[in-house]
Amino acid sequence: MAGKNWYELDNPEEIVSPSLLVYPDRIEKNIELMISMIGDRSRLRPHIKTHKTAEIIEMQMQHGIQKFKCATIAEAELLAQCGAKDILLAMQPVGANLNRFFKLIASYPNSVFSTIVDNEITIGLISKMAASNNITVALFLDLNTGMNRTGIEPNDHAVELFRQIAEDPNLEARGLHAYDGHIRDTDLKLRKQVCDAAYKLVTNLKSKIEAIGIEVKTLVMGGSPSF
Repeated sequence: MAGKNWYELDNPEEIVSPSLLVYPDRIEKNIELMISMIGDRSRLRPHIKTHKTAEIIEMQMQHGIQKFKCATIAEAELLAQCGAKDILLAMQPVGANLNRFFKLIASYPNSVFSTIVDNEITIGLISKMAASNNITVALFLDLNTGMNRTGIEPNDHAVELFRQIAEDPNLEARGLHAYDGHIRDTDLKLRKQVCDAAYKLVTNLKSKIEAIGIEVKTLVMGGSPSF
């Protein structure tokens, strides 16, 4: 049809409504653009909360992306079913989700799971469950850099929490996690200033932790606007 927009269907009357329409060529270009912006695809850890779609996960993996974030146990299981190697549950598991998280680890031994924590109680519970399951669980310390939703402020208390993780034989201190979803200024220059300030809070904390002899292996940071 002459003048037809790229998103229009040839036979819309044949589609059950409501339906989700997916345009693989557009997704492919987005993945390629994301990789071109960062250069090193090993630095990417895309979140699947927006699409929750196996086919898109597989497209990303075909481009060499192996590290992912997710918000729920169901999303983590989907990633494992797709064969993702490195899966970060970026929502602190509490209550029944703690048991579900450990069942997930046991069910998918070919995937490496980690999660985030921001308090002594959750750290202690995960350590106890790890010991009873005879495994080591990888944790990221979740930081609050201004969104004020989850995480601990990057202060001396955070240093002590990271020490607690690092010195626990049942846990692995994988690194620091900071989601900055509050940074979405339309002015790119202003957004960069705010982003840099939040990033500085994390790197300062990293320096404090390493000053007491504990390595901070990884920083997991940023949402789409700050990326």
